[in-house]
Amino acid sequence: MSNVRGREDKLADSKAGAKISYLTAIVTACAILAVGLSYLAEGDRFSESTFVVLVVSVLGVFFYFWGLVRKSQNEQLALHAAHVRRLLLFNALRAEATRLVFQATSERELFSSFCNLAVDQANLSLAWVGVPNEAGVIEFLAFAGPAVGYLEGLEISIDPSRPEGMGSAGRCWRAKEPIFAVDYDETGILKLWKSRASKFGLKYNSVLPIYKSSSIYAVLALYVDSDAVFDLELQDLLVELADDLSFGLGWMATIDRVELLGQALEILGDGVCVSDEHGSVLFVNGAFTSITGYEAEEVLGKNLRILQGELSDPATIERIRVTLDAKERGKFEILNYRKDGVPFWNSLAITPMVNSDGSLTHFISSMRNTTERKELELKLATTNTFSQALLEGMGVGLSIVRYPEHRVEYVNDKSLQIFGASESSQLEGHCSGEFFPDDESRQLVADFSESVFHGDKSVLKDLPYLRVDGTTGWMDISGEYLDQGDGRPRIIWTHVEVTERHLDEAKILELSNMREALLSSAVVAIGMVRYPERVYVEVNQGFLDLLGYSSFEEVAGKVSRFVYPDDLEFGRMGDLADEVFRNRSGYLTDLRVLTKDSKLKYVDIHGRLIDGGEPEHPVVVWTIVDVTDRHRLTEELERQALFDALTDLPNRRLLEDNLRLAISRSKRRASLMAVGLIDLDDFKTVNDRFGHEFGDDLLRQLATRFRNLTRETDLLARLGGDEFVLVVEDLDKLEVNDQLDAILSHLHRAVESPIDLGEGRVVKVGMSMGVALYPNDAQDIEDLLRRADFAMYQVKARKSKGVDWWQLASPFSDQRDADNELDPFVVEERKVLALVSSQSEAAISRSIEAFYRSFFPLDTEGVNDDLVTPPGSIPIVRWHEEKLRLLLSPDTTEADIVREANYLGTLHALIGISGRRVSNAYSAFRGEVSGLVDTLEVSSLSRDLALKVLDSRLQVMVRSELEAMQQVLESYDRYLARSIPTSIGYPQQQVFLELEELASLPGVIASSLHQIQTDGSFQVVLFRQNASLNDRLAQSELESFFNPPPGPISVAMSRAWRTGDIEHFDTLASDDGATGAGAMCEKLGVKGGICVPLEINFEIRSVLTISTSCSRQFYSGSAATLISVLKDRWERLVGLLP
Repeated sequence: MSNVRGREDKLADSKAGAKISYLTAIVTACAILAVGLSYLAEGDRFSESTFVVLVVSVLGVFFYFWGLVRKSQNEQLALHAAHVRRLLLFNALRAEATRLVFQATSERELFSSFCNLAVDQANLSLAWVGVPNEAGVIEFLAFAGPAVGYLEGLEISIDPSRPEGMGSAGRCWRAKEPIFAVDYDETGILKLWKSRASKFGLKYNSVLPIYKSSSIYAVLALYVDSDAVFDLELQDLLVELADDLSFGLGWMATIDRVELLGQALEILGDGVCVSDEHGSVLFVNGAFTSITGYEAEEVLGKNLRILQGELSDPATIERIRVTLDAKERGKFEILNYRKDGVPFWNSLAITPMVNSDGSLTHFISSMRNTTERKELELKLATTNTFSQALLEGMGVGLSIVRYPEHRVEYVNDKSLQIFGASESSQLEGHCSGEFFPDDESRQLVADFSESVFHGDKSVLKDLPYLRVDGTTGWMDISGEYLDQGDGRPRIIWTHVEVTERHLDEAKILELSNMREALLSSAVVAIGMVRYPERVYVEVNQGFLDLLGYSSFEEVAGKVSRFVYPDDLEFGRMGDLADEVFRNRSGYLTDLRVLTKDSKLKYVDIHGRLIDGGEPEHPVVVWTIVDVTDRHRLTEELERQALFDALTDLPNRRLLEDNLRLAISRSKRRASLMAVGLIDLDDFKTVNDRFGHEFGDDLLRQLATRFRNLTRETDLLARLGGDEFVLVVEDLDKLEVNDQLDAILSHLHRAVESPIDLGEGRVVKVGMSMGVALYPNDAQDIEDLLRRADFAMYQVKARKSKGVDWWQLASPFSDQRDADNELDPFVVEERKVLALVSSQSEAAISRSIEAFYRSFFPLDTEGVNDDLVTPPGSIPIVRWHEEKLRLLLSPDTTEADIVREANYLGTLHALIGISGRRVSNAYSAFRGEVSGLVDTLEVSSLSRDLALKVLDSRLQVMVRSELEAMQQVLESYDRYLARSIPTSIGYPQQQVFLELEELASLPGVIASSLHQIQTDGSFQVVLFRQNASLNDRLAQSELESFFNPPPGPISVAMSRAWRTGDIEHFDTLASDDGATGAGAMCEKLGVKGGICVPLEINFEIRSVLTISTSCSRQFYSGSAATLISVLKDRWERLVGLLP
């Protein structure tokens, strides 16, 4: 609580008490007199003594109260006197504080002296100055007084959240205002410090802010042990004292800056002079006295005109005057004179200083002695005038080049003429290397420059150079080292234009050396042919060696037709010659030529027209390279692409090419053609028993036997593995059975005798063949092979019955029997399956487990959820079991099997299961079921029929599944094989179309391109969904799915972005539950996918995300190769984006 009652309240109380005492005395006296007068009026008798007593009583009362009044007045005077004394003390303190401000050399000295002075002169119990540290706790910089022990262990804070921050000092710091006369007894805020204050007899304190550079810097605290001290007048004095300390801090900072400025001026190399608004010098630094020769005392109070002399330029002096009158800055160069009369050139800069109202206060001038530079400039000007006249009058080109920059500094007029320049700026300032046509000539000049620096005086002749218009000329150059004293080496170059001489010499050299060059070259064949006669006028030894001639006379003067095997090649050479006449050169590859002994060779030939010859009889120089070996190698490579490397039989590609031709021939001849598919029996046993090396040897020997047992008109090819194809043409429609029986019986001899594989290994194998006829069974290649394959499986299925080793796919009427009329989906066959199924339910489950042991190289539990989760979350083994039971169900239709096989084939292709594994698995399944059927209690007819039905259905299942797998693989191959444009007008549209193509691939739900934002989130750039989603989801739902993507996808994106590796994600493995991201993934059908980082110029630009319906789609080894190609394709696509 502020103690403003102090002196004013006490004076007011004293005056009020005196007035009351005075009025009381008057009233009492009047009352006594009134009593006495009333007695007199009533006539009462009283004695004179009584009246005297009354008068005396009145006077006594009056004087008593008068004494009280006087006492009060004396107290008032004492209070006022004490107040005046305190004001005098604090006024004296302020005067002393002002003196301290100008005497102190540091902040601590100022604060310490002030605290001591305040305690001594103002009778304070304690004074201190403190500054808060980084923790907000006030540290005491200075303190004094008898109660200084109060500060020991004392903690004061400016933090309002702490009790230590609620005192006077903390409030003063935060409010930036003084806090006066706080009483420890009357206010609760000082309760924390009350007991400590009582111990030292402290009654009141006041705290004032101290400022430095317009910001609060410290607090000043003053403590007293008596009442009535901090009244309003004293408060004003205390504020002024704090202001004096703030001024002192600013003054000391100013003094420090002035001292630093003075030190800087003294070490400055330029002279500095400060003068008043009238030009009288107030200050000069040491450099000024050194430059002018005047001591500081000699120029102080004088005008700088003392530096001017008789040769000082009047115009410059006038410009200085005008500039000063205008209060503007100016730079001048004037001839001044030192004290000793020696002239010097002065580079003078003058800056006027004005105050806030625009009035001029001072001038600051800086000067620099530039006499040496000025004299050098005058000498250089004189020298340059002479040199320029000399250089311009010379008849050769001159240039000066500075090194190591190779910068052209000067060219004369002749050089401009040589280089075809209209002005010097087209050459000067440029790198000299710009004026040479190639790296070879630039290196030549660089090497010659080094020799010039070492004193070489020679001439570099016939140097090619570039004119400004880009044409090439030739010149001779020589150089001389030039030292201009600045430490930078230069060469002055002399240029002599010799273009005409060079061209003349070049023509002479070309013509004179042509014959020698031709005759000396043996690396390539060279021949000179004159046109239009097309006769040889010269050839070299290489030409003779190439074509087998012994001397030039055998070809000289002959028309070149004899070199070519036919008119076609001779015509090709004529066309090439026409191209050479148009373009001065031409090129042709794989031209056929004849040697002297009529052997055929292949050559690459290049022609060049010779300049300077007779226009009517131009001569072409032909350079010929023998590429016969290359051509044969190319043919061999092409052959390898069409023939099987193991057996040297035609492969499938050549087979299909020949089948197309054979079909065309059969159609023209109206004859039949047979396509037989051969599969070896027990070949797998040989491989398993002896190894693949011996299996390959078996195939080679069988291929040789097949070749020896077939006719020249028959075509034998190997499809792969142990499968071969035989094509027989020109079969008669009526005699086809007998013809095939004769041909195939002869072929069967290939497996009737054992085959010796070496090392005592002798094996015997059989073979099965299915035969399809064109056009009876099928009209195209694929159908013919498929029908033959079907028939071959029929043969294998009946081998145990002792039937023939081959069978037609659709025999003629005289061959029909019940077996060939089998339809695995008609009523009778379904009845048989119902009979078998009723007795084999438990055994079927065991056989399906055998199927999976072949399908997956791990136990069935390991694949339950690891591979893929099928619809309805059925475990994969159980799901496949249902599909396999479909084969045995009596109610299954062909459409059911094809539909499920297509789905399974697509799925197997997506998760990387090969067609061979699928075929092997179904073969194992068939074997298990076959063994099961043999044990059933049914008739042998039913048993055989059941196996035939199962085989037929398995063929439909396998064929459909393999076709579906192939379609998936072909879809991805077609996408990756598409060409990417190197530059396109609308790259974003191209990327959009690519995303659409990607989203339409099997197994892909959606594809998107994301980029990372500044906050670390991913923003979708483009996205496309599979067309199947368009009818199920709105566009807004799709956009919300991609922006931002769900949790598992975002995590995979982030990892891909950070590591640069391809990351997989599995939404089924995430814990999003049935809501949010998990629900959205389920709605879209997204189960997994990959995030592919796309790197451009070693920086990841974006992430390609492919969301799939199969959680394990991209995990196989083949998928890794696909992803690598996909990544490369998309990095090139993204590289097209701006």
